[in-house]
Amino acid sequence: MWDEQIELIKTNQEGDDAGDCIQTEGQSRKVFIIKKEISQNEFYKAHSEGFKIALKFEMNAFEYENEMKVKYEGITYNVIRTFKNNELIEITVGSETHGTT
Repeated sequence: MWDEQIELIKTNQEGDDAGDCIQTEGQSRKVFIIKKEISQNEFYKAHSEGFKIALKFEMNAFEYENEMKVKYEGITYNVIRTFKNNELIEITVGSETHGTT
């Protein structure tokens, strides 16, 4: 059941020489998860709001520290949404579509 892992990645905001704020990856750590199915309704609703959902994971809520990036099977994703349900939290990951279809 808890046989897969993701890497939770903290992000840091720093200023560059031009004074612009940029995000850099900080510390990361691995946690055990359960991979969940994404419903068709959830997929299309997210797309209409400008997001492309890739995956959904469930893990122990106490292990999540508001990380905004996740690495799974060598691919880094943005955290789109979280939903806490008692001792567990669902983390939905993907990317912004930026107006693409």
